[in-house]
Amino acid sequence: MKFNRRNLVHYLIFLSYFSFFLLTYTFSFFYKKKNRLIYTMGHRLDGNLESFLELSSKLDYEIRYLTFDKDLIRNHDFCYSYINFKNIYSLLNCKLIFATHGILMHKLIKLKKIKTINIGHGVQTSIIDMQNSDLKLFDEVWISSSLDKKIITNDCNYKENNLFITGFLKYYSLLKKELQNIQELQGDFVLYAPTSSPKAEKEDIFNAFNIEFLTVLDKLGAKNNLKIIIKPHYNDYFYKNIDLDILAFIKSSKNLIYFEDINLENSTDLIMISELLITDWSSIYLDFLTIDKPIIFLDSFKRRKNITLSRYFENDFIERCKNYSDLEISFEKFKKNEKSFINHKLKKYIFQDFDLESIEANYIQRIINFNV
Repeated sequence: MKFNRRNLVHYLIFLSYFSFFLLTYTFSFFYKKKNRLIYTMGHRLDGNLESFLELSSKLDYEIRYLTFDKDLIRNHDFCYSYINFKNIYSLLNCKLIFATHGILMHKLIKLKKIKTINIGHGVQTSIIDMQNSDLKLFDEVWISSSLDKKIITNDCNYKENNLFITGFLKYYSLLKKELQNIQELQGDFVLYAPTSSPKAEKEDIFNAFNIEFLTVLDKLGAKNNLKIIIKPHYNDYFYKNIDLDILAFIKSSKNLIYFEDINLENSTDLIMISELLITDWSSIYLDFLTIDKPIIFLDSFKRRKNITLSRYFENDFIERCKNYSDLEISFEKFKKNEKSFINHKLKKYIFQDFDLESIEANYIQRIINFNV
């Protein structure tokens, strides 16, 4: 769960955890019981975190996920509540903690000699000053590639010597993913997955909430015999930022499908069934690049105007559609020769000579190296 400063309930939840934690923390100094547990935590159970939990059968540890989400706790045996004395006690006696974001009470946890590892929610897509980043609290920070390391150290001025290039486990999972339980889906699918789209910028011709743009996509789907799956950014659909008229238009269109209306297990399945990705400034393109699927980039308005994007977006290998005519031409090129539309030069630039097949082995070996 990501903390929302405007939500009073979030303050009450974190206050409850803080109280449980301090009480248990004090107790743990007098009664110690080491275990063979790995705890994981992050804002959402997806991406690297979800893939990491699948490692459990290959490690000599039980892997648990700490969360405030009652539905996850109710539906998954590996999900445990933060607000529970027994769970916090186990956390404070574990060997390793893996996180995609920051760790609550991180400095106090470090006093317990627990190794903490950040496995990343995503690559460094913007240029910011990271001299005082909380990443320095981690024993190790596992990153996706040498490009990621260059951006973090050279462009973002991060000086701590705790970065390790392991690759992202979600990329390995994509490579190994089998089309289970989705073979019954009929049709050729395109995934449209933009970054967050401010409603105030509907004048942007490529804004996800622009009905004119959605109409263009619907017509391109009809012309090319494709079904286009509309998947807004998580912040837009989770926080209900999508107008009802937009949803109604998508659901009534013959060639547009709202992503929640497809019965799939997770977002990985959306990637697997899609022949093509349409996106703008979203790092989801790296998932498609990993498995050699074509991508169309749109030159939409940037979500945050006063931000400098990193080399993941600002490079010589991404060409962007400037208007609807460009978009139509890109569709035509894709339909004529799908394989030639794959951006091998971009993949080489992003991953260089990194062996994506080695990612799982990299994770396992680094865990073994901790010798705990």
